[in-house]
Amino acid sequence: MLLTGIIIFLVAVITYFLFMPVHLVINTDLNEYYLKLYPILKASFEGDSKKIFKIKLRLLFLKFNLFPLDYFREKSTKIEAKKKKKNGRTKIGFKKIFKMVKAIKVKKLFVNVDTGDCIYNSKLFPFVAFLKYHFGNFNINFKGRNSVNLHLQCRSIDILKTMY
Repeated sequence: MLLTGIIIFLVAVITYFLFMPVHLVINTDLNEYYLKLYPILKASFEGDSKKIFKIKLRLLFLKFNLFPLDYFREKSTKIEAKKKKKNGRTKIGFKKIFKMVKAIKVKKLFVNVDTGDCIYNSKLFPFVAFLKYHFGNFNINFKGRNSVNLHLQCRSIDILKTMY
């Protein structure tokens, strides 16, 4: 009886992780850059005064600050000493990559661009108008403001379907 309860619990947790949405948000206006697996995990990328940037990780009720550049500096000398040539490489074709990208849903896309050159902006205007009409919310301005607001969502089951 206890074994069946444990098996049912594990199957429920695995199916939850397969169907749980993963959100990636990039908003340059508000300086928000995060990856979110609601309600379990949130990883935010933030600037830091001493180190270049940090990853603020919230796992359930625990909070961590990670400094990935320090980690790679320490490990890079150890990795160079242990480098070995790998013979078994997996080939991922263009079709599989295209299917994976297709499995990702774009919830919000807003791009506001100013190149700094008014002539170049006016040359880009028809192309941006075409993109705005067909694909998303694109804008050219002449005020010197550049911003991107991107919200992507995918589920693990969709990515796994494209791989097999």
